[in-house]
Amino acid sequence: MKKLFSILLVQVLAVASCSKPRSWVELHNDAVKDGYAKLPDAASFAARHQAVSFIENINMESLPKKWKMVAVVDGKYEVIYEIPITYDDRSSKVIGQEGEDVMVINEIEAIVTDGSGVTRTSFGGFQEEIRGERLRALKAANWDLRAVGAPLPVAPLPNIDVYWSRWERLYPEQAGKGRK
Repeated sequence: MKKLFSILLVQVLAVASCSKPRSWVELHNDAVKDGYAKLPDAASFAARHQAVSFIENINMESLPKKWKMVAVVDGKYEVIYEIPITYDDRSSKVIGQEGEDVMVINEIEAIVTDGSGVTRTSFGGFQEEIRGERLRALKAANWDLRAVGAPLPVAPLPNIDVYWSRWERLYPEQAGKGRK
């Protein structure tokens, strides 16, 4: 019996040592994919504006977790949507929303790229933090920013793709999103 137990233990250890641990990036990407099912507002915002999503503080057990989304809307606005979440560190899964969500809308005034590849972005004009009743109205309007007073731009800003490429480099698995 002792010999059988030893053989089983060796086999279990051998199998365990062969499995490759998942990287932080893989865990994060799976958590984001899974999170859309638990956060319907995030899923509807992403469907409308093709936002890049990430989980803030995912590897820091003692800090609150936040689902964050960034999108460029109408070629003129940087929109950041933040949802406080409950997150299970052991399973790397989003459990659900925990608290009040908030959206920050910043009008991009200019995007300047110098010869060395450094991009500077300046904001101004329409800048709002949307929460509570105003955020519920925005959701009811299918995330149309005019519902909270953002004017439609005449044309997208020059270099908006340069600005957005920064987010694509950070989250290449979501590349091609967020360019509405």
